[in-house]
Amino acid sequence: MIASLNRTLFTGHSSDAVDRLWKECVESALPMTERLRASEWCERFRVIPEGKSHTPGPISLAKTPHVIMPLDLACSGQVREAIVAWAVQTSKTEGFLLSKLLYTLLHRRVNAGYVMPTRDRMEEEADQKIIPALLAAVGGEEAIASSKLSRVSFRAGNTLYMYGGNSPTAIKGPAIPEGIGDEVDDDALRADSFSRLSSFIASSSTSSPMPSGI
Repeated sequence: MIASLNRTLFTGHSSDAVDRLWKECVESALPMTERLRASEWCERFRVIPEGKSHTPGPISLAKTPHVIMPLDLACSGQVREAIVAWAVQTSKTEGFLLSKLLYTLLHRRVNAGYVMPTRDRMEEEADQKIIPALLAAVGGEEAIASSKLSRVSFRAGNTLYMYGGNSPTAIKGPAIPEGIGDEVDDDALRADSFSRLSSFIASSSTSSPMPSGI
């Protein structure tokens, strides 16, 4: 069933038939031991910090329903690669990428890497969005052992590594199974640095002609 969805467009306006297919695929892909889907976890534990949005407080994915099924599928453990090329202001970063990241770090508790085009952009994103989102999540502050603009370590033993596309240090495969790229292009996604990751979820740059898909 996963193969049948290969390169399916994330249009945000799915028909009922496509919605059912997404749901069946997510339910079949999620491990039996996983009690919460990513969307369910976010509804319970994600909080948008004050000053970071026009609607701070507990996140409600009901306001962006086009995010739910792609997010659940991307977090199912069965997706090797996904490209998201939604229009601006459609919750691509806040609703999809950050939800995927926090679910990976705070619920699944595995290592993750986050990549932006440059080191300066990555440090700005870490300071203004990623670290505040982690601290605002229910239990997030208690889960963090230490944090800086390039790395966040968690008491559970996992780590978030943050890179700019121009960083001198490449992402290493086995240590970072989950990769997330924001405003990166297809070439970056397929670079040797990322080839050993178990999954890489990317938000393409606004100017990219790439279609969305998994």
